[in-house]
Amino acid sequence: MIQSGDLVVVTAGVPSGLSGTTNMIRVHVTGNVLIKGRGVGKLSVTGPIHHGDSTEPMADGSILVVRDLEPEYMELAKRAGAIITLKKDTHRQQLLQAFNLGFQLS
Repeated sequence: MIQSGDLVVVTAGVPSGLSGTTNMIRVHVTGNVLIKGRGVGKLSVTGPIHHGDSTEPMADGSILVVRDLEPEYMELAKRAGAIITLKKDTHRQQLLQAFNLGFQLS
């Protein structure tokens, strides 16, 4: 099993007619899981993390992390690829807010 900080080589792809070869090699350094949550739907999202209270500008498609989906975060939420809220007891209301923002909740 790999550990945090290990260097890993990932290979993929098969050039046609050349058995045992690859056409893609990626080298990654593994890291720690920063945050986990329960998703809604079947989509997977990756992107840079943006904390809602940060003064740095947020890139479109970022994963927005906020304590709760308060009104002051709505403009950021509209541009986010995903939203992670830290408050556990308002799940249903957050689903409605995400739906109203156009997130797919399949």
